[in-house]
Amino acid sequence: MTRCFAAGVDIDVIQGFWQVSFDSVSVNGKSLLGATSAVLDTGSSRMVGDPDTVRTVYNNIPGSALASDGTWTSTSSSGT
Repeated sequence: MTRCFAAGVDIDVIQGFWQVSFDSVSVNGKSLLGATSAVLDTGSSRMVGDPDTVRTVYNNIPGSALASDGTWTSTSSSGT
């Protein structure tokens, strides 16, 4: 396994992408998910995942809405 350490995060780069583990996921101080992992893509602001998880996160971001094409949009300027 190839690993690197950047910005205080242990990152698994063996698959050719940056996969990180989280103890939890929260939005605006509200805990939404327990321990999980995610792939970070610095070239995109999109979140891809199973529909229930994506819906849970976006439903808690003010200004988010499900678009007619099935993607989520957000007018939030809070950086979340």
